Amino acid sequence: MAGVNGFAALIPLLMLFPLAATIRQSWPGAERCGGRISNIISGPGWLVPLIFIVPMCIGLMMAGRLSPLPQHTYAVMTQSHGPATGLALALAVVTAELWLMLAPAMIVLRFADPARRAAMRGLIPLNLFLGLVFLAIILLVWN
Repeated sequence: MAGVNGFAALIPLLMLFPLAATIRQSWPGAERCGGRISNIISGPGWLVPLIFIVPMCIGLMMAGRLSPLPQHTYAVMTQSHGPATGLALALAVVTAELWLMLAPAMIVLRFADPARRAAMRGLIPLNLFLGLVFLAIILLVWN
């Protein structure tokens, strides 16, 4: 049984890498951050698991099985599945919410033509507004 607990403790650590990659891809000026350790911790390869993590979290939120509030997710999952699972899912919720509210607009601005960036500044408030409305609807309907 100790092997299962040891492996479960690694899952929250592994969830930090996609979160770090999300922050790095959406942080202004992050393209200058290109060291070897930085690429290991937050390289674009860590975005691949998000193909599964983000839709899973959003689907579970819409079904009412996962709270959009990370602290609530942690508390509920810790009670039923242990602290490692609770922490891993709380980190997954934070990552999914970043992708709902901020990351798409920031990435578009990061890779946009510099001459057109000023015209796209409205993307950030629009992305934030739409993400917050979506999460508020989930909170109102299921909680």
